Amino acid sequence: MNETNKIQFDETSNETIHKRPITDLVSDQQNTLISSDDSGKICISSYKDSRLQPNSSFEGYNGFSCNCLALFKNYLCAGYGSGHLRVFDIQNKQIISEVSAHAKWVTAIDVAPETGLILSTSEDSFVRIWKLCEQNNSLKY
Repeated sequence: MNETNKIQFDETSNETIHKRPITDLVSDQQNTLISSDDSGKICISSYKDSRLQPNSSFEGYNGFSCNCLALFKNYLCAGYGSGHLRVFDIQNKQIISEVSAHAKWVTAIDVAPETGLILSTSEDSFVRIWKLCEQNNSLKY
């Protein structure tokens, strides 16, 4: 804060990472920022030397928006306008699991870090609880 008790924000990067509107952001403790957009694209960037540097990306899912993101260990959970949940292995940069989770848009995802349970909610009015089985890379309802 400055002397007049106003918060000051400095622009640190003006990189164009997405060409479409950004729908969600999530970050970890290692200066990694993950963002999604309404084309379904997910971008993984690092904050280094006062700049946001794109590292990798996952392309969209049949034109459906990626509405929400959640991190668990080295996994990224993503919810889509199609009602699908997808889980990505961030280190290996690949999708490891996908389920048709809801009948309508997935509107929110959260992960319980102690148990690894994934909660999803949707415009279909349901809240679902999922377990990521790391042995066979599947989601169990």
